[in-house]
Amino acid sequence: MGSNSGEAGESKGEMRYSKRGHRRNRILIPLLVVVLVTACSGEDRDGPQANRTSILLYVVDTLRPDSLGVYGNDVVSTPHFDRLAAEGVLFEEATANTSWTRASMASLFTGLYPTRHRTRTKFDHLPEEIPTLAEILRNEGYETAFINANPNVGGFFGFDRGFQDLKQLYARSTPGMVDSSELIATCEEITSEAIDWISGTRGPFFLTILSVDPHAPYRPPASYDRYGGDYRGPVQGEFSSMARPDLTPADRLRVRSLYDAEVSFNDAAFGRLIEYLREQGRLDETIVILTADHGEEFWEYGRRGHGRSLADPVIRVPLILRFPSDPRVERGMRSKRPVELVDVLPTLLDLLGLGAPARLDGASLLGPGSPEDVSFSALSLPGFKLRAVRDRSWKLVADLRTGDSQLYSLGPPLAEGDPIDVDGSPVAAAAHKRLAA
Repeated sequence: MGSNSGEAGESKGEMRYSKRGHRRNRILIPLLVVVLVTACSGEDRDGPQANRTSILLYVVDTLRPDSLGVYGNDVVSTPHFDRLAAEGVLFEEATANTSWTRASMASLFTGLYPTRHRTRTKFDHLPEEIPTLAEILRNEGYETAFINANPNVGGFFGFDRGFQDLKQLYARSTPGMVDSSELIATCEEITSEAIDWISGTRGPFFLTILSVDPHAPYRPPASYDRYGGDYRGPVQGEFSSMARPDLTPADRLRVRSLYDAEVSFNDAAFGRLIEYLREQGRLDETIVILTADHGEEFWEYGRRGHGRSLADPVIRVPLILRFPSDPRVERGMRSKRPVELVDVLPTLLDLLGLGAPARLDGASLLGPGSPEDVSFSALSLPGFKLRAVRDRSWKLVADLRTGDSQLYSLGPPLAEGDPIDVDGSPVAAAAHKRLAA
């Protein structure tokens, strides 16, 4: 949902609606004859409706990969996310192109870095001249919908383009900045809306979901809060802000446990959606991608939240792709190749056999990859103007306001290693050259 310090929100009032119009039932005899003749002759077999492949793009706001069992967490229960990975490809080194929602979702929808799609600050809209994935697929005859529980990527900011149906599952109590008091749908409600929408589709569909659990404030249902134990410290509403300096180690562990409980909650909701597709016989003809817009810091570098740095805990994201109909998507495969959210758009078009727009920053995840692969992230919120570039062994973070930069050797997942001396370092010189490029 973007930085916890507040982001530009939607206009006042209830924001739940559908853009699909009600079509009148008309019997058009000449047109019907043409359609029947074409269908019988097989002339449209290569057309968009002949392609039965659907797409489910499931984005979990603020989800760290190390909260999933399949990424090595042996405490949090995520059986449905884990099963998706067992049936598809998991990317171990996936990076978001920024650390807050609007700019990240813009990269996901356009295949462009924040520096190129220009949706970088709290008041930016997605530029109309940049084609989006939904527009491309809508032009190919897909039924399209965006079910969204985050006001930062609503229609007000241009994220409705290409979607027949926009279901904005939140309401504003007051205009202005987005904060934790927003009325936002849970992942369970999101899944119910998704099942209802899919049940009404007649052909191939493209459905994007942005679900906010486990975004702060962390308020999981009691049945998923299995990690509190005998904790007797402050209640979660008293310590959800990163501003409190007096939290004990036990308090901080409790904060993380509430976050983890919301991850399990979302896993269950996702599982219900996948099981519906399976029961309907539509799962194997649907490309499923699970990812996140960004991660979350839990005091690894003195901060909690996101949108304030380009540290690994806020830019590393899970990325799982399932599509058994394509032999390139190998069941149970784990890839260590550095990849980015801008790679999702060209990957989906590749799987569909459709051409991608020119000059994208991303490339298909199904390509051969290269030892030269790097990922790029940028943050341009008030007080921050950061750029980061990383490959398989190092990461460079540059502060464009101060001119300072820091080079890190990469250690365990979600942890930068010790800084490398930049002065005179050939690695640093190469990293700066890649960042400039």
